[in-house]
Amino acid sequence: PSSVRTDKKLAMFAVSKDGLALQYANGAMREDRDLVLEAVKKHGGALRYADVDMQGDKELVMEAVKSDGMALQFVARQLRDDLDLIVVALQQNGMALSLVNRRLRDRRDLVLLAVSQNGI
Repeated sequence: PSSVRTDKKLAMFAVSKDGLALQYANGAMREDRDLVLEAVKKHGGALRYADVDMQGDKELVMEAVKSDGMALQFVARQLRDDLDLIVVALQQNGMALSLVNRRLRDRRDLVLLAVSQNGI
């Protein structure tokens, strides 16, 4: 039923168990900051299902990349070059280097961080 997709308590329960449950929430729920924050803390990849404005919220995005460095691929354009986010993503998963802007990807410090996380 559609009421299930709009029930915040139920949605919060679902994302607290599996962040990817955010994909089943309706559009308005995907704009709910508390719900999205809970979802990305559980699974960074849930950022994919968040409203585009949420994908540009640095605090939410930071939580997502802490949980899953590969969530960097779902970050809004204005945050893609943010070094704080990139470093946290690489600390979580060095493979996230492949998602970093080309002009930053060759930075020695970022490459070393990625390699130290995942090896060569």
